[in-house]
Amino acid sequence: MPVAAAGLERLLPSGVTAYAALLTASANLAAGTYTEIPDAAYVRVACNAWTTVTVLTRLARQNNAALVWPAFAADRTVAAWALFDAAGIGTGNMLATGLVLNGALVHQAQLVHAGDQPRFNVGDLQVFSS
Repeated sequence: MPVAAAGLERLLPSGVTAYAALLTASANLAAGTYTEIPDAAYVRVACNAWTTVTVLTRLARQNNAALVWPAFAADRTVAAWALFDAAGIGTGNMLATGLVLNGALVHQAQLVHAGDQPRFNVGDLQVFSS
């Protein structure tokens, strides 16, 4: 197994829970700075199903189960996501982060209306090797 694949699998092993967070803007992984969605109904969502895939010529780990958040209490804009090793908002270590992309793979923040449930389908969250 290539080193890159082994590293990705150590970061996001199947069966070990990572917690997906929704962010108001892009996060700074190096500095660990981020802002999670400020909504009364917001929580981090657990995911412990990951798989390794090849996207074009790069290896990636991607979610192998849909991630669905509780319905938001108010309209909120989701610009990015992050994965943490802890469930509590504002706690734990950030493992990975990425931007919300549209169908053309261009960054496009998404407005989630009150009463709607944000969702990432299988394969929507991808963490790439270097």
